[in-house]
Amino acid sequence: MSIRRSIAAAVFVAAVSAPTALGAAPALADTAPTPTGQSQPDVPATDAPTPEAPAAEAPAAETPAPEAPATETPAPETPAPETPAPETPATDPGTGRPAPGGTAPAPGGSSSQELDDLRVRLLRVMAEPGHSRYFQERASTALDGTAEDIRHFLDVEMPRIIRDDKRIQVLRIIDTTGQGTPIWQAGQKALDGDDAAIDHFLEVEWPELVAKERRGKVLHEMIRPGSTLTLKEAAARVLDADELKAFLADLDTIDETSARIMIAQAMSMGGPEVREAANRVLDSHDPAYLRSFLLTDLGEAQARDTANAKANDANWRKVLQTLIRPGSSLTLDEAAGQALGVDGAKAFLAGLD
Repeated sequence: MSIRRSIAAAVFVAAVSAPTALGAAPALADTAPTPTGQSQPDVPATDAPTPEAPAAEAPAAETPAPEAPATETPAPETPAPETPAPETPATDPGTGRPAPGGTAPAPGGSSSQELDDLRVRLLRVMAEPGHSRYFQERASTALDGTAEDIRHFLDVEMPRIIRDDKRIQVLRIIDTTGQGTPIWQAGQKALDGDDAAIDHFLEVEWPELVAKERRGKVLHEMIRPGSTLTLKEAAARVLDADELKAFLADLDTIDETSARIMIAQAMSMGGPEVREAANRVLDSHDPAYLRSFLLTDLGEAQARDTANAKANDANWRKVLQTLIRPGSSLTLDEAAGQALGVDGAKAFLAGLD
């Protein structure tokens, strides 16, 4: 009996201790502590939250987070293609000039905007009238160059070229007018002076002397013996197309002094009608009236003198024939009275003075 009881006790102990050994670790790790002596098999195996226990697996899923910076590491490489932007052709491979719209610095360290401003400035200068061919050639060469080339032309070359061109212009003017003329004398004096003297000759003296020369030619044509020309008609006869255009444009700008000089010259060479009309107009101080006399009244007075001169010529012939006929012993007054009658003789005798 003792043997049986021993065997039964051993079996009982083995049966009880086996489940406890197998489930001890999970029970301690996953569940809250149970009172001593309570049996574990009472808890269903499927209800244990052991599958959810892998809290360590959540960090495992989040472990790729460090890999995100790995994808971001190329981010600094994205600007890398932009850094070589200055390497994009800032110049045209064909001409070597800066490409339009380029932001790269222009040759010589100047910005593209500065280069554009200098080119605009030079183009405006080139568009001004009166520059010589040499000036335009040098300006075109500078325009094709760098900003420093354009700046050097504007600041250094251009003033020198303009100064030389002006002196050459004075030489051409005095060469065409002829030695000893007022224009030639004024031009020679300017060439002996400084740049201010050259500018004064070209801008003031020369235009005034040319206008005076034109007026002299026109006036000479107007007051020549027998002329009945108006101012415009006389100008058209003695001036070429360009001179006539300039002269007619000057008519509205003739000042009182110039008009008085022209009228006085006409009066000195005119007949009785011109002298009488000129005396009347010279008493006026209205420049418009003086110009009107030169344009119309002077020609009309000259026409009257011409008509009177023809009549006087005919009267002279009549009086002379009477005076020198065979056997005549008449004086000039008596011959005029016989040839012309009382009224004709009176006018003839008045014309003798």
